[in-house]
Amino acid sequence: MTIESEKFESVLENFEIATAWIQGIGVRIGRGRLTTYKKFLLDLIDKYKDGTVDEVNDLFLPAMKNFYEIKDICNIYEGLKSIDKSQLIGIKSKLQKAVFGPASVTEETDKNSSARNHLFEALVSARLHNPENDLIVDLLSKSDTLVTFSNKKYFIECKRIQSIENVEKNLKKATDQLTAIFKRKIGSNNRGLIALDVSRVINPNFYLLAKKNDNSLEESVDGLLTEFIDDFGGKWQKDLAKKK
Repeated sequence: MTIESEKFESVLENFEIATAWIQGIGVRIGRGRLTTYKKFLLDLIDKYKDGTVDEVNDLFLPAMKNFYEIKDICNIYEGLKSIDKSQLIGIKSKLQKAVFGPASVTEETDKNSSARNHLFEALVSARLHNPENDLIVDLLSKSDTLVTFSNKKYFIECKRIQSIENVEKNLKKATDQLTAIFKRKIGSNNRGLIALDVSRVINPNFYLLAKKNDNSLEESVDGLLTEFIDDFGGKWQKDLAKKK
């Protein structure tokens, strides 16, 4: 694994392009968190050039959280920018809800998680859309995401897990949602997937994971995900087996 690096000015430029695209499809960003992230980037660039060491250090922890959000916005743009605006009604609706909510992910609770939940759905669509490899997303699906590949339809339910205590509840909800879909969509070419964001389970405070080299970092991340799968994989396999 190669760790990506990018100048702050490039991050700002790419974020402005992504934000302009979001506004171009009809999303009103107002004074939501996208505006907060842009102000942060401008402040960071200014302090990095002309500020004191203490001023830059004060921005370090906010940077860890803000760059996480900024990267998601840019990835959505990169994944979906080639799609005609007339086909982006579903994504427009998701992003209109996604651009608000608390600016920091660590300020998020179950009561105000809707914004990032919709952002995750848009991000999954963006990451999967790859027409060159016959992966086409349907942005108007009743499921969170629908992907067509090799003449098969994959209905995807997306869940962001806020805590260990909520894992089973979210898995059951996703399974029930897919079951309801397949009662209407009968056919051997239909498939169901559950996309999980477990970031808050394995790193609830969004601390920086420091390792000696790229390989050690990759092994550590793989270990965290493997531990989660070992703890809960049997439970979701059991729930899914009941639906067969």
